[in-house]
Amino acid sequence: MHQKHPRFVPFALSALLLGYGVSSYSQTSMGTDPAPSHLRFSGFATLGVVSNSNPDAGVVFSGAQSKPAFKGLSADLDSVLGLQWDYALRPDTSLTVQALARAGEDLQPSLRMAYLEHRLGTVSARGGRMRTPLFLDTYAEEIGYANPLIRGPLPLYGAAPSQIIHLDGASLQWRMPWALGSVLIEGYYGNGRFKHVWFSATAVEQASVIVDDITGITLSTTLGNTSVRVARTNLGSYRIDSSNNTELNSGIAALSNGLTRAAASYAGVPTIAQSLVAKARVLDSFYDALHAPQQYTGFGFTSNFGQLTVLCDWATWNLNTEMLGKLNAWQLTLTYETAYGTPYVSVSQKNRTTPRGDTSQVTPTGVPGLAQLDAGIAGLRGGLDRLALYTDASMQSFTLGARWELANNMALKAQYDLLSTPSPQLTGAFKVRAIPFDNNVNLFSVALDVVF
Repeated sequence: MHQKHPRFVPFALSALLLGYGVSSYSQTSMGTDPAPSHLRFSGFATLGVVSNSNPDAGVVFSGAQSKPAFKGLSADLDSVLGLQWDYALRPDTSLTVQALARAGEDLQPSLRMAYLEHRLGTVSARGGRMRTPLFLDTYAEEIGYANPLIRGPLPLYGAAPSQIIHLDGASLQWRMPWALGSVLIEGYYGNGRFKHVWFSATAVEQASVIVDDITGITLSTTLGNTSVRVARTNLGSYRIDSSNNTELNSGIAALSNGLTRAAASYAGVPTIAQSLVAKARVLDSFYDALHAPQQYTGFGFTSNFGQLTVLCDWATWNLNTEMLGKLNAWQLTLTYETAYGTPYVSVSQKNRTTPRGDTSQVTPTGVPGLAQLDAGIAGLRGGLDRLALYTDASMQSFTLGARWELANNMALKAQYDLLSTPSPQLTGAFKVRAIPFDNNVNLFSVALDVVF
């Protein structure tokens, strides 16, 4: 029996996290029982329009989005169409495939899930492409109807490493229903390949994000009207392949080799030779500045208190490089159901908790005859300082909006967002072409969500 109020949303998400799948949710939400067929089809769509007040800062749903919402009207930020197929090969074995296209990614189809699942009692095993379960609403993150807001808070969801949307690998789930709720423990392993778009003053570049050896475990539980989830994920290797990164590494290697050769030529002057070798080592420490293992820990909570629903997430990332540092993020969302609609308010923040990369030791040699090397070192320091600003994901948001149920499978939302970073030098999840920039963005959004 479908409940028309958004209080259903958190428990729909809990059901998804406990393995029931998007299609069974969407059929239930429309008040129909699944057809007695081996093949089930479902889908979801959002048509969203936003108005951005800021010509400097583009807003994106993910790092893969090539068409940011800059100043003016745009349908690229939130508009999406998703389709899912579930095929029962046997009573205990099924195949799930989910594909979607986002307007901000030029409507290029993307395969989000394609896995085979086998169930044996309370244990199930999956193999193939699966959503990476980083957050409480991972399995429904892009289904607008299943979420109270038009989009998840951008400080938490809108910047790497939040963009590890799926993994290719395997997972093992054990679920235990009990009188007052249920418990799910899931372990997973796999690899991921993603697109990331870099913006600069002169070009837009598409980079490849390569993530290997993704391992993790989650514990999810429901108790009455409350759901809680804890997750721990390790990324054995996180690498960005781009021409910018290749150029940076080539420059570091060339300058380091030049310093080493210069040190050899000054072997008769130990103090100068030792200083040049030390400077080469400093430069070497910035090689592959964005490549390292990473760790993620997350906690999610949602509960109903009468007409009030509370949703919160907290997460921490250890990115294991001086350039990227460590991050903490959180979000708190409150919704209140009334006979005239469901207003909501949300606040979110992400902060870097370690200092940005220290380039104070990247200094010219001051040695006569090495002016060309010194010019290269000065240029490298400027590039590293800019990179540190572009990769600092610190950001905060305030959201105020309302949701109206138009039908059993359709909702209309209107929303205002105030997004900002701590300073005009820090880009957060914005796409900018130059810094400094106007780091305050006012977004006005309207979206129509459907499931079918």
